[in-house]
Amino acid sequence: MAVLARKPRTEQLQGICCSRCVLGRRSANIVGGGYGARSQYFDAPSEQRNHVSWRELQSATGVMFDTLLIDCEGCVHHIMPHVRHALRSGQIKTILVEADMPEKGMGIGDRIVTGSDCSDDCADYGAFYKEIQRFGFELVDEFNDCDTTRTHAPPGTWCGDFIWHYAFQLKRER
Repeated sequence: MAVLARKPRTEQLQGICCSRCVLGRRSANIVGGGYGARSQYFDAPSEQRNHVSWRELQSATGVMFDTLLIDCEGCVHHIMPHVRHALRSGQIKTILVEADMPEKGMGIGDRIVTGSDCSDDCADYGAFYKEIQRFGFELVDEFNDCDTTRTHAPPGTWCGDFIWHYAFQLKRER
């Protein structure tokens, strides 16, 4: 709550924020609208820039982030190069992931994903999990998108049985 109460550095935010932005070093077209929109990266002239770096984001908000919420329609492999240093340094303590648009057969741990709504540039969540384990993260919770005991979705609400939600915590030193 303290983060939400802080007033962002408006002059810096105006310089970096834009509609439909992406985290990274390259601009991207946002393809589709609403749920399921995805990014396609391209090299853009500076006046068409719609990307922001990790450092710019933290500087503009005045916040040193300690949590990642990754819900980006299978873009985890595009985000990792831009947050890897924050994971390696121990700055990030918690990672929450909606594992959507997985590569078929690529799940976390022993889970094998048998379906997917992805046909191009799909996420290998198994590789993601192995990488964050090397940085000291452990899986602390998981549930399927169709588990209404966890989502509390009303009957008849669409869900993807190939979508899993995960929570990871940085292990405490003993």
